[in-house]
Amino acid sequence: MDMKRVAKESGMKRYLVGAGLLVLFAVLAFDILGTIFVLSVRLWDRQPEQPKSEPDYQLLAKMKVVATAYSSEAAQTDDSPCLTANGFNVCAHYSASGTVDTVAANFLPINSIIKIPELFGDQKVFVVRDRMNSRYGPGRIDLWMPERDDAVEFGKRPLVIEVYK
Repeated sequence: MDMKRVAKESGMKRYLVGAGLLVLFAVLAFDILGTIFVLSVRLWDRQPEQPKSEPDYQLLAKMKVVATAYSSEAAQTDDSPCLTANGFNVCAHYSASGTVDTVAANFLPINSIIKIPELFGDQKVFVVRDRMNSRYGPGRIDLWMPERDDAVEFGKRPLVIEVYK
């Protein structure tokens, strides 16, 4: 057997194996980057769910809770104080509409609809858009308020809330 021919063939095999691995790596990298791009676009374009119109509400439960209030301060929230757990910007919402309708609660699903009749009557609707510190379990809600002074003045009080579907 000719040694030059053997060396040439084995070199060609190594070249083809290396090229095949390079193509495989490129395809996998492209697939992974494409998936990341699609997910990031979907998350970026995601709009928080808006509350249902009034006639669609169906009372699920009435319950006693302890209510407190918070505002968008770094000391009371995380490093993005205006963004709630579901990505809703309470500061922009308040600036645009003047509406205060966000509640934090750990025991209700995100986007749950609640009313607090004894404070706000039957017409005012709140949406669970945020979560509280994990040390607060069931039976505790936190109402978002635009000003810290309003939250402090609200204090801590027992209330009955109505949960809707």
